[in-house]
Parts: sequence; structure tokens; C-alpha cells
Amino acid sequence: MSRDIETLKHHVIICGFGRIGQILARQLSDAKLPFVVIDSDTGRITQAEAGGYLVRMGNATDESILLAVGIEQAQTLATVLPDDAANVFITLTARGLNPHLTILARGELPSTEKKLRLAGANKVVLPASISAQRMTHMITRPASLDFWIRIMVDEAWVNC
Repeated sequence: MSRDIETLKHHVIICGFGRIGQILARQLSDAKLPFVVIDSDTGRITQAEAGGYLVRMGNATDESILLAVGIEQAQTLATVLPDDAANVFITLTARGLNPHLTILARGELPSTEKKLRLAGANKVVLPASISAQRMTHMITRPASLDFWIRIMVDEAWVNC
């Protein structure tokens, strides 16, 4: 597996294989995009390996782990841990190792968004805010939401 990771170029690094990391990995796999998962939990690493994913056990805040998964050749890093401080630290470390990297960062608290951007994140995703917005649209504009879902499903079929 280490040899496969060493040959990656223009790949995605997923930091964290919890709920969001698992969905992200599945969708990247379906899209046939190269990626590697980093997690420090043995059970989640075993689960990722069982899914056929390239994995590296370790803490993504550690420079040596990021270097081992080819951060210098990576295109994108997604840090999706449920810990805002860890995501800020990973973002800061990753930006220092690869200034051209696109960094997507998860934030639990809205106040973390500014810190993630200052640390070098290109995009910040706040899952709670997105979920609340979607539920609000389901209540206030159900027809328009159904319309957008149909467009996304149709687009997914066209891209297959």
C-alpha cells in the first residue's frame, strides 16, 4: 500500500474517516478519483481498508504523516474531523507543506470559519448550517428543493 501511495499525483487526501470522511471516500471512489485516507483509529483504518481504499494510520496534524501520503503532489486536502482545533492545525500544516493545495475544511462552530480561512483553507463547510438550511428549504420551498434534487440526480446519470 505504501508503494501505491507513493505513486499518487494530483490526488485527494481525506483527513478523518468518520461519517463525513466515509461518505466523501465513497463518492470519490465512485467518481474514480485517486485519494488516500488518514485516520488514527485502528477500527476506522480497518474499515477503510475493507472498502479497498488507500490508507495511512496516523495523526494528520503530524507533518511526517502528511508527507508520507504525498501532500507535496496532492491536489486537494479535505480535513473533516469533528474537532475544530485539529482541523485548523491540519490546515495550517498542510498550507505550509503545499502552498498550491486546495484545502477544504469542516467546521463545527460558525466562529471557526474565520480561523480556518486564516489558517489557509480555500473552502469551509459547516455541516450543521448546511443541514439546517436544507431542512428549512424542505419546509418553506419543498417544490423547488424537489426540482433541484431531480436536476442533481439527472446530472449524476448523465455523468455515469
